[in-house]
Amino acid sequence: MFESPQIDYSNQKICFDDFFPDEALQLSINSESLAFRDIVQGDFHDSYQNLSYKHVMALKMVEDNCPNIKYLVKVDDDTFVNTPNLKEFLDQYDQKYGNSSNLLCNIMEYSPALRDGRWKVSVEMFSGEYYPKYCSGYFIIYPMAAISAIYRESQNENVKFLWVDDAFVSGVLAEKAGINHTSVRKLSLDYVNVTKFMEDFEEFGGRPFLVGRMNLDTGDLKTLWAFLKDHVPKTNILERLELHHL
Repeated sequence: MFESPQIDYSNQKICFDDFFPDEALQLSINSESLAFRDIVQGDFHDSYQNLSYKHVMALKMVEDNCPNIKYLVKVDDDTFVNTPNLKEFLDQYDQKYGNSSNLLCNIMEYSPALRDGRWKVSVEMFSGEYYPKYCSGYFIIYPMAAISAIYRESQNENVKFLWVDDAFVSGVLAEKAGINHTSVRKLSLDYVNVTKFMEDFEEFGGRPFLVGRMNLDTGDLKTLWAFLKDHVPKTNILERLELHHL
């Protein structure tokens, strides 16, 4: 990873980029980076087999350049994030649980290590039948303490590499670093139909959520955003999480 100037990354969205472009595209990427400071590029091919490098690279970037932040939100680009609710939630959560190093996410438990198919891993790479508890990777909130501990563990030469990044970073490395998990499943939008969600919101006063389901198309993302700008849930978002988990 190239060295990035020491700048203020607080309250910024950063693109983590890990493909090998041609020369013309690389020049364009360099120009974008110099102008907006929004790209971090890794020196490895973009492939599923290298997802763990990309994930750890994000933690390294934050560890090296963002010492004053409190949380990192890792989210897939096809996932809806309810940013007003997210800010409110993190403000409230930090006031009560600011000393916690737990990862906040949808928790995966007793997930088998697959030996064939798209997500297959060899017994040599991971010998266990099940992965340790880990986060579904489309949405993870990392407290700074967790970032530091997990990144340090990733540099341990005795840790065996696993390419399935969610299981490796938020599971294997988190477990070795002594980092636990808090489920935010109750704050995840579980509606498949966006129109149905809006109808129920109007009828029942809505419920607060942090993140929408994966693989929303562009139209659904825009519809949700326009709707939520004018519709505020009546329920306190932290209270909903505490009722079920904390």
